[in-house]
Amino acid sequence: MKKVILFLVVGFLLIITPLVGADFGPKESLTINFTNYSDSMYVTIISNNVYYGPHIPINEDSNADEIAQYKEIYAREVPDEVFYAFLDYVSDDYSLGYDIIKITETYRCGYYPPNNFKVLIYDTSDASFMVSDVYEQYAFSSYYTVDLSRDGIILVNSYDYVRETIYLIIRIIVTIILEILVAILFRIKGKRNYIIIIITNVVTQVLLNVGLNVVNYFNSFFIFEFLLLLFAECIVFVVEFLIYMFTLKDTSNSKAVLYALAANVLSAVTGFIFFLLLH
Repeated sequence: MKKVILFLVVGFLLIITPLVGADFGPKESLTINFTNYSDSMYVTIISNNVYYGPHIPINEDSNADEIAQYKEIYAREVPDEVFYAFLDYVSDDYSLGYDIIKITETYRCGYYPPNNFKVLIYDTSDASFMVSDVYEQYAFSSYYTVDLSRDGIILVNSYDYVRETIYLIIRIIVTIILEILVAILFRIKGKRNYIIIIITNVVTQVLLNVGLNVVNYFNSFFIFEFLLLLFAECIVFVVEFLIYMFTLKDTSNSKAVLYALAANVLSAVTGFIFFLLLH
């Protein structure tokens, strides 16, 4: 049994590594809300650090295959003349790497946003560009607002506390539902046991979200953030099975470990499936 538990724990770590950014836990994001925009405007963000995640730096020196792949993924709905105008504008210092879209109320980068970026807007009415100063992620989920009736592109910090709180509550509810279902499959019964599972997940999810936001605020180095998130998810798993080992009634230590492992893997895999369906 000990060998089985060790094997499953190692398996969990191997599984969670590629999924850690895609489960029901928090995912870093950048949201820019626009006001007073025109239908003739297109927008993207450019950065000098788009070398991680699925993003690759694209500029006029990129090869044809890279440019075609980028256009198919990130600029599919954009007219060719608009796309190539953006491509001609960027250089080695600040490259394309994220969605190019016609401006609507919200521009969102919800998968590996850059730590430092500029907002680049192209207006087809007069074939002109506007570019912002350099801005950065100031939280795990950063929100900015831009009023385009003003001169220049000025991003104003507009952190959405309500939205982030709602997302946190949704993640907690989904995680609890999954963990209760797994508990039923493991024949872990009783009101007391379910209350322990619910309280444990509420506490770990809140601490995980708050901790990542605080660390991101003081440190914007991507690799550090990724390793921290991976470490934090593993800590959550360890904390949960230790709590379950000592508190769940009529549950052996081995069952508590296997239950915590199965519940966390299911959460990660389910979140990954949802991520694929929504992107």
